[in-house]
Amino acid sequence: MIDSAPTVGSEPGASRAAPKASAVIVAYRSESCLVRVLENLEPLARRRWLEVIVVDNASPDGSAALVEREFPWARLVRLPRNVGFAGGVNAGLRQARGDFFALVNPDVELPPGTLPGLVDYLGQHPGVAAVGPVVLRPSGELEPTAAARPTFANQVVMTFGLFLLGRWVPAWRSPVVLRAPRAPLAVDVVTGCLMVFPRWAYERVGPFDEDYFMYVEDVDWCVRAREAGFAVHYVPHLHVVHDRGQGGANASLTPMDGDANVELYFRKHRVPHSPLALRWLRRVRHLTCGVWLLGRWAAGRRGANREALRHWLAFTASFRRTAPRVET
Repeated sequence: MIDSAPTVGSEPGASRAAPKASAVIVAYRSESCLVRVLENLEPLARRRWLEVIVVDNASPDGSAALVEREFPWARLVRLPRNVGFAGGVNAGLRQARGDFFALVNPDVELPPGTLPGLVDYLGQHPGVAAVGPVVLRPSGELEPTAAARPTFANQVVMTFGLFLLGRWVPAWRSPVVLRAPRAPLAVDVVTGCLMVFPRWAYERVGPFDEDYFMYVEDVDWCVRAREAGFAVHYVPHLHVVHDRGQGGANASLTPMDGDANVELYFRKHRVPHSPLALRWLRRVRHLTCGVWLLGRWAAGRRGANREALRHWLAFTASFRRTAPRVET
């Protein structure tokens, strides 16, 4: 039987010994964007509805010093080395005191009602282990952040654009939510740029898997929650803006690092696949994404040229690098 989560009020404001929610921000070379996200969260923290924990992953820039100097109300956790996103999240959550946990990327902009709204939603839906809002790019375009769990078949569908024919061939429907739904939608995965879940869910599902270092750890956790019998919901009436890549957390990584973690996920979850075929699928996707993003850049989309370059680099790197090994 699924445990009930605590009921949450709509107006955060009352002072409590422990906060209602805890937000964990994992920072690495994030000095340029931490100010915005911490300013967004400060009103909730001042009301003691929210505690904010910034985990600095041994940043070589002034991220930690900025938090200490400008935002002394936030709790700063300094790690002696970069343990990756999953490791940073776990380090922060070990110190969290709230009934609800929020993973917040340093490069997101949160409207005032988004975080309380997500917590309210969880309080009203006790069987839901995680929720995510609509994520928009600075241009206003939807960033796809909700999906079905990865399979070899849906990797083929996305790589070759077969989802464009999904209206007529149900097996080819997109595993990724490409348009914001009108009502909350049950999915397998929401991404960790802003993901909120109750304390009980974290205790039941367990910590984020640090074998991933960065990328796919949020997919893994959501799928583990689904396998434990809990729901994951995509909530379209709330949103954040994600200035992708400005957080610095992935400054030294490319989409190839995500490819290695997709392979790792497939092995950990025993998803039937051919490792060689999966690798070639990812290479084809990098080529097609690179071309498409250059077209988007030519049409005026800011930053698309940088994303295209990352895909081209990932394509060339894929012939030199292999996925990490894992015991299963």
